[in-house]
Amino acid sequence: MPNSIKHFVLFLLGISIAILGSAVVAVSPLARPTLGPAEPYQELTASLSELQTEKTVLEDQVASLRRQLKVAETDALIARSELQKLHNLEEEVGLTAKKGAGVIIALEDVPGGALSTEVPEEVCHAANLRDIINLLRLAGAEAISINEQRILLSSTTICIDNGILINNTKSLSPFIIKAIGDPDTLRDFLTTKSYLPQIQQRKDQGSLKFEINTSADLVITEFKGQLTTKEVRLAKTK
Repeated sequence: MPNSIKHFVLFLLGISIAILGSAVVAVSPLARPTLGPAEPYQELTASLSELQTEKTVLEDQVASLRRQLKVAETDALIARSELQKLHNLEEEVGLTAKKGAGVIIALEDVPGGALSTEVPEEVCHAANLRDIINLLRLAGAEAISINEQRILLSSTTICIDNGILINNTKSLSPFIIKAIGDPDTLRDFLTTKSYLPQIQQRKDQGSLKFEINTSADLVITEFKGQLTTKEVRLAKTK
């Protein structure tokens, strides 16, 4: 057989073998490992177990946070209650300004008016101021001031020279008295002559100016002096 024909036959034989090999590979792919029937279930069970564990941990954390929140809310309520008590005590003592409706009283000597010969003018003023303060408290006044001096439960009015000492501060006539409370009630008490006989007598004699006006918007400033434990005790027992 000539060499050329021999080479041609070998070439065709090689091509045939290559085609046959490709067909075998296509028909018979490499075998892959397969999972057993129980393995997917086992993996799912493990995942569910992990999720359940995480859920339990989160529930415990939520329960702990709720307990902490409840304690914090209780502490906050106690703190607010104590702060409210402190604020109420400050109001009772007079350490905070007070706003509201009330009356304004003007008490002033009338130059040249007839004066009582039994009681000196300054002493009469101090006594009159004390009478007015006591009457205003009896009428339900919530806050009182004289010439912008806040009157406390322990405040006193003392005569000195030609003036009056209020909260260790000297005040002179005219005296402007402010009181917060029901305006009609306060005015009714103040205008009842039997409650303030000396003031009404001096007013009728023309030696004293005694005027009462109501106001819907009064401001009484806080006490600016030095507070003692006496005022606190009086406020607590009020």
